[in-house]
Amino acid sequence: LTLYDNTVAACATLLAASPTALSVDRAAIAEWALARASEPAWTFEPPHSLPFKFDSFEHELNFIAVKHLLAFGSGYDPELKTALGKESEETILFGVISMHIMGNNMSASDFKALSLTDVASIFNLPLQSEQPTAIPAVYSMVASPLRPYAELILDTLHGTAQVLAAQGFQRLSQFVLHVAKEPVPSSHLVDALVSVFPGFRDTAKLSASGPDVAFSCKALAFVAELHERFGQKHPNLHFSDIANMPPGVPLAVPAVLVRLGFLKLSDELAEDFAGLAASSASDGIVRGGALVACLAVAEILNGQTSWGVTGRAVERHLLALLRTGALADCHLVRRKGTTSF
Repeated sequence: LTLYDNTVAACATLLAASPTALSVDRAAIAEWALARASEPAWTFEPPHSLPFKFDSFEHELNFIAVKHLLAFGSGYDPELKTALGKESEETILFGVISMHIMGNNMSASDFKALSLTDVASIFNLPLQSEQPTAIPAVYSMVASPLRPYAELILDTLHGTAQVLAAQGFQRLSQFVLHVAKEPVPSSHLVDALVSVFPGFRDTAKLSASGPDVAFSCKALAFVAELHERFGQKHPNLHFSDIANMPPGVPLAVPAVLVRLGFLKLSDELAEDFAGLAASSASDGIVRGGALVACLAVAEILNGQTSWGVTGRAVERHLLALLRTGALADCHLVRRKGTTSF
């Protein structure tokens, strides 16, 4: 069994064992799918061409790798929007582009040399902010609410530098090309990334006493982009099992599924999931249900259309609905304690 098989099987078992806490409403999905049958098939834009040149293909691949390694911070989106006028995805892209323009090779030695002040400067994250005092017009300096985000970025880069050095590589791209020096399934590369690099690791428990299950959100997105961006020119990055890649289900996905009525949560589970804690034991359970729900949407939709969509395509469509504002009333759950999304 592949990493994908194990993840899907664990989530399906969870759903079967917890019908009162968590369920997928196939009737609601079928009604929604019937309305989609008369619409054009979904299409997704290919990855945008990057607006600058790289010294080599390997350096371009490394840029993409670092972008996905740091693709977290959605829990800080409200604070980022207030301070910078943009959210985590744009903030990270800005920072990675800044490193590239500055001549930073984004190697183990470059990451190791970074300080918190460097990260704050590169990603434009304030480490301090002004706070009014009891004296009119007098302010004191306190830690910015975005300082912990900068610290997470620094910790991730330092940790990645340490692992790269231990593995004998300078850049993430070298590791990827080593694993894919011969054709391998995408599941093999995803497994290698999450096994070796804590920064790509994304696991959660589906029950209090159960083992960790690999959702691998960032690694899945990274490998999927490699396939889309480079698969035609570089055969070893064209993955024959890409259609089997499951959704990574960041917390926005179950939130949308709940809003659409496809994923049903018990009152207790819904209350815990919607809480404001930095992390929640319910997150793994709800993400497991969301993964099964995405696969159910794909199955039912394919039964009523000739689209041939995958669970991952369903996830992309749901996230696109959020970005376009079609689900403005969707309650998004924020977690500041995670580097998974």
